[in-house]
Amino acid sequence: MSSSYTDMTSSHTTATSRRVRFDAFEFDVDTGELRKGGLRLLLQPQPATLLRVLLSAPGELVRRERIRQALWGDDTTVDFELGMNRCVRQLRAALLDDRGTPRYIETLARRGYRFIAPVAAQPDPLVPTETERPSTATPTPSTAPEPLPSIAVLPFANLSGNLEDDYFSDGLTEDIINGLAQIGGLRVISRTSAFAFKGKNEDIRQIAETLGVSLVLEGSVRRAGGRMRITSQLIRAADGVHLSSKRYDTELNDIFETQDEISIDIATQLKVRLVLRPHPTTNLGAYEAFLEGRYHWHKFSPAGFVKALECYNRAVAIDPDYGPAYTGIAEFYFGLCLDYASVAQPALMMAMTAAQRGVELNEIDGEAHAALAYITIVKNWDWETGRQHLLRALELNPSSHVVRFSDAFWRLLPYGRKAEALAQVDRAVEEDPLLALGQSFRAAALLYSNEFEAAEKAALRSLELDPYGPNALQILAFSYAFRGRHDEALVRANQLSKVHPNSYTTLNTLGAAYALAENRAAAYAVIDEMKSRPDCVQTCATGPAFIYALLGDKDDAFEWLGRAIDFRDHRVAWVNCHPCATSLRADPRFQDLLRRINLVVPAA
Repeated sequence: MSSSYTDMTSSHTTATSRRVRFDAFEFDVDTGELRKGGLRLLLQPQPATLLRVLLSAPGELVRRERIRQALWGDDTTVDFELGMNRCVRQLRAALLDDRGTPRYIETLARRGYRFIAPVAAQPDPLVPTETERPSTATPTPSTAPEPLPSIAVLPFANLSGNLEDDYFSDGLTEDIINGLAQIGGLRVISRTSAFAFKGKNEDIRQIAETLGVSLVLEGSVRRAGGRMRITSQLIRAADGVHLSSKRYDTELNDIFETQDEISIDIATQLKVRLVLRPHPTTNLGAYEAFLEGRYHWHKFSPAGFVKALECYNRAVAIDPDYGPAYTGIAEFYFGLCLDYASVAQPALMMAMTAAQRGVELNEIDGEAHAALAYITIVKNWDWETGRQHLLRALELNPSSHVVRFSDAFWRLLPYGRKAEALAQVDRAVEEDPLLALGQSFRAAALLYSNEFEAAEKAALRSLELDPYGPNALQILAFSYAFRGRHDEALVRANQLSKVHPNSYTTLNTLGAAYALAENRAAAYAVIDEMKSRPDCVQTCATGPAFIYALLGDKDDAFEWLGRAIDFRDHRVAWVNCHPCATSLRADPRFQDLLRRINLVVPAA
């Protein structure tokens, strides 16, 4: 054993020491409780058991059979590979560890795992090492950690008598959600799922059961002149008991202090630690403009996005140092690329300038780092800088579904790390279960993992939440087509054409459906329609490329993928996992293509 594992103070090497410290983490081997910087982290019992096993032999190989025994024993029938991989993913996610460049858990292919970070104390082994005889004493099961408190913040009611003030009450609610999400010992349901109950007079206990939470916070906002009144009620879901009820009467200019006070009061009630972050602006006019922008953004419509951009620009005109408004501007221009609504390169320039400013002004904003990450990747094919920003985003804001989806699709899936990507997506969906876009992201991750039946189910779930969601309709059509259900695929592609008539998204879907159904004439007709549009090469070159690949026309596929790289078509980022490109990967030209986008994928 190396000196890094033996250089411990005497206070940490007593036989009764039951805590292990490594970096900023502390792990209690008896309770399975993991803390970072004093804050309790969410860790399920099986990943906690896995960490206990790895820490019982730091620096040493822990073989797969030993892990199986610790997690399931001999009497449980389980898909060992699936279960162990899930545990490792969950543990790595909690530790913010990277499989490619691990700091804590090293994979030793086909053999097992090794904990590689120095530890400040070593617990009594709870699992026999491979050279020990098992004890004949009856084992005492470890105490599973108590579930973390969980809360949903329902949209605060607007009592100001003016419907146009909805943006203010909604924005205040969202900021309270974001503030509570900084509490390490609290699970907070994200905005979209909580807002699904806006204006609905449903029983609190039913809402809590739907969202899977133990607590609900509801309240109201009334503005009059330069003053406001905010009320809040913290309710225990199990029996509907009001744990606390408070009223905050204050000047409108004191909104930022009032938000902090509400978060502090809740943290105090729950006996958890809250670390307040500085507000990115103290200018009320800029703040209101930004809240109005978020209000329109969450309509998820082209008109809403344009109105949001107007509001963000107004916010930075009032306060040129307002970081989140710049991040909103960056998201708008990158969104033009995602929707094929603009030639990519000029939009990416605008997005990059705004994203860099957003991070410069508010370095502790995880979503700002996520935006800069994916914009940097597509604009410059700079995966390493993107990876660094995504890891920073996860460190700053691990509860954000924006951060987790970005990490899955821009750091993990392009490198073929499908299981880890699915774990990130599943965690995001867990925190925001009623977000239709989240379910469609999950469907996309499954599609890129060649799990077509599961992708179909996730897409159908998304359509239950939003029957006209274009992403879900496209993924559902792809899933049917790859499973040979060609008639159903074309039905969904035609439904998409009604939602987005004549769009590149619709043409991509129709062309792929025809190609997989071996209707070559119809597939080539779609390609011809795309190529007839003057902006096709600069906007959506992956469209013809992927259809050509499905038709077996590899020369044309590689030619159009080359154009897609030159003009920064974002879908090139997933060429290593997109099922439409499967037939190209054995071709020597495929590795040349990956080198052109600087995507170096380790050998499997």
